[in-house]
Amino acid sequence: MGKNLKSLKNWWRVTRPSKVILFFQWLTAVIPSAMTVLGAIPAAEAISCLTVANYKWAMIYLALAFGCEVISIISWEIEYRIDAAQLGRIYPRIQEQLFKKVFSAEDANFKYTSKEKMVNVITLNIVTLSDFCDYLAYKSAYLVEAIVTLVIIFTTNVYVGLLIFGIAIIVYFLISVLNAAVGRQSMAIQSERDSLTETFADIVDGRKLSTDLNIKDNLHNKYFGKVDGLMKHYKKRKNLKSVRDNWVYLLYTGIIMLCSVYLVSLVKADAITTTLYLIVTPYLTSAITKFVDFFSVLANLEDANIAALRVKTLLDMSEQDIIEFGKNSTDKINGAITFTNVKYSSSGKLDNSLGEIKMFNTQIKKGEVVLFEGVRNCGKRALFYMLRRAARPDTGTITFDTINIYDFDAETYKHNISYVTNKPYFFNDTIIENLKYVEKNKKKIIEACKKVGIDEVISALPNGYDTNLSQNQSALSAKDKFLLGLARALLTKSEIFMVYEFPVGLNESEQKTIKNVLNKLREERTILIFCATNPVSDIIDRHFLFEKGVITEQKVETRNRTLRSGKKDTFSSVPTSYFEGKLSKK
Repeated sequence: MGKNLKSLKNWWRVTRPSKVILFFQWLTAVIPSAMTVLGAIPAAEAISCLTVANYKWAMIYLALAFGCEVISIISWEIEYRIDAAQLGRIYPRIQEQLFKKVFSAEDANFKYTSKEKMVNVITLNIVTLSDFCDYLAYKSAYLVEAIVTLVIIFTTNVYVGLLIFGIAIIVYFLISVLNAAVGRQSMAIQSERDSLTETFADIVDGRKLSTDLNIKDNLHNKYFGKVDGLMKHYKKRKNLKSVRDNWVYLLYTGIIMLCSVYLVSLVKADAITTTLYLIVTPYLTSAITKFVDFFSVLANLEDANIAALRVKTLLDMSEQDIIEFGKNSTDKINGAITFTNVKYSSSGKLDNSLGEIKMFNTQIKKGEVVLFEGVRNCGKRALFYMLRRAARPDTGTITFDTINIYDFDAETYKHNISYVTNKPYFFNDTIIENLKYVEKNKKKIIEACKKVGIDEVISALPNGYDTNLSQNQSALSAKDKFLLGLARALLTKSEIFMVYEFPVGLNESEQKTIKNVLNKLREERTILIFCATNPVSDIIDRHFLFEKGVITEQKVETRNRTLRSGKKDTFSSVPTSYFEGKLSKK
């Protein structure tokens, strides 16, 4: 009982159904139950009238029995519509909570829950939470019906009533034990299904690579090993359900048959009338059946509890530290960046993989191309995250044109800085629609694509800009997708542009194309490149090396900026005196 109450609390806290709607769900379910109990009386009376040739009253009683059925159907019709209203309230609200959580949760949370699991939760478990409102309503109505029926049996014969009540208690404990076992298998099935979905997604994403490496058979064995594991849990659950639904049923129907034989003996002894026998006998089956139907809500509760725990896992994901952004809406910065006494360590933080920065001081001028080079876990990603305001320095400040980056309001900051990674993410949509998330004007989109040199490639595709990137994953090469990501970032019109790693396996021609694009962009933007190597030595102005949290500036071959960018060196409107005495070059 305690476990069931705990499960009910878990469901209620996560689902938070409308109490008013839930009450009307229950009310419209109780009415058919009441009509079932009451409808048996005129039906039995009609039979009694027929035995004495009272046909007029027999027809009247039959009409009353039919009227009870009509009221039941109308009430169920209303209950179905109310159930839909409850779903319409619960489903969007939880989806909204999960949607917000995706954007506010710490990155480290997503190391412990997969995208595929989240998809299973939003497609399966949320509906289960809402469905339990319906189960709770009409199965609690069964309890009311069972109690009323049991009272009628008691008024006929106390011993039979006590026997039926005793059977109900035994059945409750049997079903509770079996439901707990079914619930354990259901939880295992959910986990196995998540794992199977994740494996299938990996196979879809890596199907070309697996064919090239001749590992299709290994993937087949891995996948169907998980299928076998899932089937074992399904079979165990089916066997447990069979015991619960069939053998327990056989147990109580056998006892009901003995009670019916006992009532026949009472009729024979003239202890009760035939009419009373005809009324009570259906109630014997009805009473215990309705108790069993009510107890089956425990199985639904087990499913609802599993769903609630899975949804709660996502809703409880740790949120990022709330960073109070300022209200500065200056959208016309020049692109100068200043790091003053910046320190950061991810040790002890939820996402402890960002590395460490022991101390960093420098100024970056407008229009400079700056390389930050370092191997994995060197602190390079920490600096990238800080510039995105996804992580905050432990000490020190980062400024754009003397304005602390946390003084910008959130919307303005997005316009001031943008970035592209070596594997840019695109939504399951066409090329044009992916870019329209940033810029609605198609003419400007095409201009941006021309600027980065991807327009000709896209135009050569059979469907051009209407090519679906998800359905045609091989339509664009890694380099082309990177350039498309560049185009998308350019459409933000930001003054500061970051590149986090280049695509793997670029040939010399592809590297040259990307470097030419970046070299052209420097005329309008400050460019920061984060990379494990130095493939851009001929276009950079500054070079910083990360080694175990220490950032040192490397020598860059002196060249005339005019040769690189085609324009003379210009600096932002920030007065040089601002930097003097404040910064030291490592």
